[in-house]
Order: sequence, then structure tokens, then C-alpha cells
Amino acid sequence: MKKMFAENQAKDRLSYLKELGLEDPQEVMDSNNGWGYDTTRMDENIKYLKQLGVDDICRTIKKHYKFLGYTVENIQEHVEYLESVGVKNVGKTVECHPNILGVSIANMKEHVGYLESVGVKNVGKTVERCPNIIGGYSIANIKEHVEWLESVGVKKSKIGKTVERFPFVLGSYSIANMKEHVEWLESVGVKKSKIGKVVETFPGILGGISVDNMKEHIEYLESVGIRKIKVGKVVERCPMILGGISVNNMKEHVGYLESVGVRNVGKTVERCPNILCFSIDNLKAHSTYLESVGIKDIGRAVEKCPFVLGSYSIESMDKHVQCLKEFGIKNIGAVISKAPAILGFRDITIENKINYFIDAGISNGKEILEKYPSIFCLSVENNLKPTINFITNDMGYSIQDIENYPVGLSYSLERRLKPRNAYFGDKKKPSLAWFSGTTDLRFATEVCGDIEPEGFLKFKFNFIEEQAEAKA
Repeated sequence: MKKMFAENQAKDRLSYLKELGLEDPQEVMDSNNGWGYDTTRMDENIKYLKQLGVDDICRTIKKHYKFLGYTVENIQEHVEYLESVGVKNVGKTVECHPNILGVSIANMKEHVGYLESVGVKNVGKTVERCPNIIGGYSIANIKEHVEWLESVGVKKSKIGKTVERFPFVLGSYSIANMKEHVEWLESVGVKKSKIGKVVETFPGILGGISVDNMKEHIEYLESVGIRKIKVGKVVERCPMILGGISVNNMKEHVGYLESVGVRNVGKTVERCPNILCFSIDNLKAHSTYLESVGIKDIGRAVEKCPFVLGSYSIESMDKHVQCLKEFGIKNIGAVISKAPAILGFRDITIENKINYFIDAGISNGKEILEKYPSIFCLSVENNLKPTINFITNDMGYSIQDIENYPVGLSYSLERRLKPRNAYFGDKKKPSLAWFSGTTDLRFATEVCGDIEPEGFLKFKFNFIEEQAEAKA
């Protein structure tokens, strides 16, 4: 009698599951010992989950059949807790990882507490992306992963943000697997000291992308002209280039860059790898804007300063263009074409630099801006001010000399002006243009009168090394 009753119940459950649309319900029942759940409870739970937003009930059953035997009250308690920690779409979260309904509330609270202790602020969104993070992984396992992340250079203060970006780094991938990824990154030139920053920026690089997939990306980048020696630096600047975008997507970007006249794509990407990550629509909008302000050779401008195609916002660039207009610059396109980086000032504007020249006694700031706009791309505090002070105080030139040859401000203070001044000594100097603008060879033989240039070249090398050691 009992056997007949059990068989009837099993038939009822089988019919119920077939009505739900579950494929191979008999196989599912057999693999789970027939389930000792009555259809009434199963029906209650399924109706509740559907109301919650679980669309694919069959998929959810296959992933974690046990929830069919929980009480509705128990499921509700779990749902309420998930909502209390900020999970907005509980239905989708349960559909993806129904096993979360079997984790005790106390266990989840312990996990949430630990996540908050390492700096995770948006627990809800983190759980939505990886529900296993509050029960599927043990606390001991999570701690081990956190310690390993810190050991490769991820700052303690950045752990929380790193986990929010890619919570799977706390358990979905073994430490051995992540070590393999790190070793591969170092093998392509990423410096060990930069691994932490790379992971902070794009933690998916530790497991969300296979090594084979990353190799495919590297091969493509090298095929468009990125030098093997520069691959590591490119990855350091833009880790997403190894998997955040597909190779086909990069091909589309390269095609667009070539269409606007970029000849050396490899060097352009080396300088600004993000150019392959911006949307094509964004690149087009920036190109259109650059054309509207009079730049005729977009490709050449992009090669000089790739950041004008996306890193600088159009609003920001337009502020600088308006500033140029206010100063009476007529051929704005020509000025920007010479030095596109002039559109990228953030904290110090063109107006500030004009005012600095006036304060320094240089009266032809507008003329310098029109003829040599690249000088306006130099930092006031780090370049212009110390260079002007050295030229006038140590080298003995006047402000008028600088007005006559403003290009002298663009030369390296440490690698050109100081070594030459030290080597030349107290003798009367020729014009600033002749003293600073010549090559090292001509400086040694024609300005200094040396028979051979080797004496100056050796002096310069030693001088620069000594100065660097003194600063260290």
C-alpha cells in the first residue's frame, strides 16, 4: 500500500514537472532520488519565485532542485535579507544562483560583514553579480584570496573596489589559476610593480579571460604595429585591451583610425591604448568636432595627441577653443594642428599661462601661442618657471632673449640646458638660439670650439648621472 502511494506521488510529481516544461523530468527525479516533496509545496514555491521575477523556472530547478522542498516562509526570509543588503533584482539573482536560498542567514551575514570589512561598499550589486560570494565560498577561502591579491600589489584600500568590479576574484578562480595569469602578464612585459594597479583597474584579467584569449589580443596588437617591447606598457595603461573588448571590435576601431588618416596606428595605440576602447560613435563625434574648429589633417593631429579622440571631452576641448578665440587667435585650426595637446589642459588654462608670461615680463605671449603652441602644453611649475629662472639667473640671458627665441623654453632643463651651461663655463655665450638650439655635435665643435665632440658627450653623460644621484 505504501509503495503504491509513493509511486502515485512520484507520478504526480513527474506530471507536474512535465507541465512546467522541464526536459527529462524523470532523469532529474532519478538523479535526486525522486524528491520527497509534495506537489502542493512545489507549486507554492514556484508561484512565489515567479512573482519574485524568476522567469526560467526549469533552469532554476535543474541548478538547485532542493528549493522545491523549502517552506515559502524560509524562502521569503532569504529574499528579505537579500533585499536588506541592497540586492535589487532578487529574482534574477535567485535564477542565476538558486543555491543561495539554501545558505543560512547567519552564514550570509558573516560573509557580508567580512566584505564590508575589506571595503566593499555596494554589497547588493556585488551579490547580484556573484551570489556565491555570500555563501558559496567559505570565509577562509575568501580571506586567502584577499591576502593573495594584496601580495601581488593590490592596495588594501583598493580591495573593496576591486571586488565590486569583479567579485569572482574572491573564489570562482583558484589562486593557482590567477598566479598563471600574473606570470603570463609579466612574461609579456608588465612590470611586477604594476601588476597590482593592472588588477585594480581590470580584475577580470585574473580569470575572466583565458590566457589563450589574451594571447590572441596581443598577436593582433602586434600585427597593427605595436612593438613587442611596448606591449607591457600598453597593458599597464589599459588592461581592458586584453579582453574587455574583442579582437573584432579592435579591428573596427583600427579601420576607423585609418579612415581618418592615422598612418602609424601602432605608435598611436602605444601612446593611448584607450583609443581602442572608446565607442566608434564617440570617436566619430570627436573627429567631427576637430574638423569643425579647422583641423584639416585629423590623422596627423591624432598621431601627435591621440587623447583628442576620446580622453578629452568635447566640452572640455571647446572651452580651450573659446579661450583661443578670446585672445584673438584667428587661425585656430593651425594652432591646434601644431599642438593638439593644447586642448587637454585640466587645472591650468591657456589664460593662466598667458598671465604667467606677462608676470614673468614676457610681452609676446600671444605670438608665442600662435607660432609655438607646444610651449603652452608645458607645466608652469615643473617646466616654464624653473627653465625661465635658469636661463635668466644661471645662463645670463635676458627676458628679451627668451622673447626672441621662445623655443628655448621647450628644451630639457636637466638634459640639455644645465649640462651645456656647466660645460661652457663663464665664457661669453652666443645667442640663446645658437647655444640651446643646436645639436650636441654642433654645440661641442662649433659653439665650444672642441676638435672632437666626445669630450662634451662624456661630460654630459656623467653630469646627468651625478645630478640624478644627487636627487635620489
